[in-house]
Amino acid sequence: MGWAQTPQTQAAFEAFTLGDYRAALQLYKEARAADPADTTAIFYQGLCYFNLGEYDHCLQTLQAITGSPSFRARAYYFIAKAEEAGGAISSALDDVRRALRADSTFMPARKLLGQLLCANKQFAAAVDAIDSSATADVIAAVGNCLLASARCAEAMTMARQILAADSTHFTARLLLADAYFCSENFEKAAATYLQLYAQIPNYPRILRRLGSCYLNMQNSRYELAESYLKAYLAATGDSSSGVLTDIGRAYQGRALFDSAAVYFAATVRQDTTIAFSHFNLGLTYYQLKKYHAAEAEMRKAIACSKSGLDFSSRQHYMLGAAHMSQNENKAAIQAYRKAIELNADCYDCYYFLGTVYQTLNDAPKAAAYFRSFLQRTAQLTDDRFGDMRKNARQFLLGAKSPNK
Repeated sequence: MGWAQTPQTQAAFEAFTLGDYRAALQLYKEARAADPADTTAIFYQGLCYFNLGEYDHCLQTLQAITGSPSFRARAYYFIAKAEEAGGAISSALDDVRRALRADSTFMPARKLLGQLLCANKQFAAAVDAIDSSATADVIAAVGNCLLASARCAEAMTMARQILAADSTHFTARLLLADAYFCSENFEKAAATYLQLYAQIPNYPRILRRLGSCYLNMQNSRYELAESYLKAYLAATGDSSSGVLTDIGRAYQGRALFDSAAVYFAATVRQDTTIAFSHFNLGLTYYQLKKYHAAEAEMRKAIACSKSGLDFSSRQHYMLGAAHMSQNENKAAIQAYRKAIELNADCYDCYYFLGTVYQTLNDAPKAAAYFRSFLQRTAQLTDDRFGDMRKNARQFLLGAKSPNK
């Protein structure tokens, strides 16, 4: 927005473009002292205040030129931005609408309107604010606001409205894929991302999302997940814990536990405070029959969860499994009981408590936990409980036998 400069504002504008807002502010004040009617100096003085975070001064300054046809739209826009920064969303909405009444083609104001409507939880109005003239930037801004608020259906509606008018609109197609992903419809999301991938093969966001889709869909396709995730890693160098964890999960899903352990260990080295990273590494060590190492990682996972107030019965369950595999029965009992305390529906724990007490020849307690297991899983159709139910029933029948 480089309006014509006067000799008095030229140096100020140069400082402004260099980001030296404090120096520019002083020079604009001097320019206004020389010519109080210099609207360019007033406008940029307001912008200096805005960029310095001095929002009250910004508002006072910009209000002085809202009557100028040349500056009205942009003055109201930055007034709205300053009000947004101060948390005055309703006032910001009023002023960004004034900006659009002054200039309906001013796309930054269209973008801000959609964002403010979302921030004010007026999601339907945000969708209605998008029409065929909206730029990709505006569509993406509103769409991402909707998705950030988990308004998957509204984002999907908006994307489809745009695609009805232009089926090739890339940003709308990407928004539709993201909306499917947000609603955990990973199959449809993957199909839509693949169409975009055919158009732009190395778009990092699409690579990342395809990896996540194939990892999380109902019938996971771990090899495809790994290939897209590694392509994303190679393209971006993003070795964040989320990416490394997902690659580890792709290996884990194919029972390639040594490779999974490499990636999970890398996430732990990157940040030792994430409970999920320790849990994944511990689970992999358990599958590799490295029970002592598994126990150590589960303890770390529990400690991290405690500090974050995010307890997980699953962590205690796996700690119990690690103890049980090392014949540390009393410690296993303690861990399994803690898991049940945190989540009474941790069904496996009842079965394994019965098994531990059976090993300790404590038939009454074993029977009590086996009965609890059978009662709690009676209505479940999970195939993995089949052998466990059979073993529990056999023990209870044997406990009733007169020969026992």
